[in-house]
Amino acid sequence: MARDCFAKILSQTDANSYLEVPKSALYLPPSNSIIPVLDQNGYVWEFKAPAKPSSGRRTLRGTWPQFAKTYFLRAGDAVKLSYDPNTNQYFVEFQKQIPATLPLFV
Repeated sequence: MARDCFAKILSQTDANSYLEVPKSALYLPPSNSIIPVLDQNGYVWEFKAPAKPSSGRRTLRGTWPQFAKTYFLRAGDAVKLSYDPNTNQYFVEFQKQIPATLPLFV
């Protein structure tokens, strides 16, 4: 069963450049490892999670910008990274922000 590494609402930087990983993130591999990540549509992306030299904080890079661009992710959208230790597989899911002008339930 997959375990949540982290979930967050994207900032402008997350959506356009690199994703800043929350400090509370769990189950991340060593810094600078290439992480094959399966998305909710069945595509595999190769993220890297280096630590920033100044703060030691982790970021997602590698194919993260292409992932965000492919799915038109914007500030306010949500993303979740999870890990299944039984298969050693990472998963990424996203949810688009619901515009305030649309009803939540139809």
